[in-house]
Amino acid sequence: MYKEMMKELSPYLKPHRAKAIGAIALSLVLAAITGAQFKLVKPIFDNGLSGKASLNEVLFLAGALLLLGILNFPVRFYHFYWLRFIGDKITNDMRERLFKKIQALPTSFYNKNKQGYLMSVISNDTEMFAQSFRACVDVIREPAKAIVYLALAITADWQLTLVILIVGPLFVAIFQISGKKVKANQHFVQEGRADLTHNIAEGISSHKVTKAFNLQKYVAGRFNKSQKFFFDAQMRTTVIEEIAHPFVELIGAIAFSGVIVFAYFRIRDNAMTVGDFIQFVGALAMLMDPIRKFSQANVKMGQGKAALERLCEILNLEEEKDLGIGEPRTLGHGIEVRDLTFLMVRVMSSQT
Repeated sequence: MYKEMMKELSPYLKPHRAKAIGAIALSLVLAAITGAQFKLVKPIFDNGLSGKASLNEVLFLAGALLLLGILNFPVRFYHFYWLRFIGDKITNDMRERLFKKIQALPTSFYNKNKQGYLMSVISNDTEMFAQSFRACVDVIREPAKAIVYLALAITADWQLTLVILIVGPLFVAIFQISGKKVKANQHFVQEGRADLTHNIAEGISSHKVTKAFNLQKYVAGRFNKSQKFFFDAQMRTTVIEEIAHPFVELIGAIAFSGVIVFAYFRIRDNAMTVGDFIQFVGALAMLMDPIRKFSQANVKMGQGKAALERLCEILNLEEEKDLGIGEPRTLGHGIEVRDLTFLMVRVMSSQT
């Protein structure tokens, strides 16, 4: 899926190649900065706060932490700014291409497709397609962060790290299963949003006809029906997403309880220091974040792929042929009008 989405995105990334490469490179720098900050946890607790360290050692640790924080500011800013800039530009470019394509399609296309469907594709599907670029970058950044956190955990205590290796695949499985279910339900969400948009646009633009034929109840009922369909589709996605997170937290709590007991014996036997334990716990806690974001990135790529399929359905349609303008040179035998009647009623007004 990753290669397929990058292939579809590449034409839109060419004008912004430098920013795209920069954003990807800065994602790796961010992972390195985060790892370096966590690496300082051990000497801070083992030396800096123990009373045995000299003033120079304390100042060195404080200065290193401050330097990493200063470096993190521009790196993080440009990384996420460029991601949003490129995403918004892709959205604009795709919308312009799609709108131009729609203008070139025959009238029969408009007769077959609802107004709300076209509005949803132009506004929502283009945005979902553009978000897939950010998801592709997340697929690079989050595994890099996970590798850094895993390395920190191993350096702290490799035996405790076995807990991560046992529990980690369970987290990945949970997010993958929930991601597949969200992707499968995304079609109904998009369909409901399109139908809801159509009913809103038609209800507002046709208000004169609605009042003339006293159709207020019918129009309101149709709107409520489409809104209920959209709400139900969204709730199915919400249930899938929200049940995954507490489930992961429950497994993490069980694993962390075992880690605390195991770490007690490791510290008692002087096999690890308090700094090692805090570094390990921090790495274990932070490791959950890239796993979650990696799973969300796969979901977004799935949503982007579904949006791309809807976009391609329109972009691949045959445009209306331009046959030019036909101008008759002669009138021929004139204009003949048949079966035409005309009645003019004069209304007399009375003066008082």
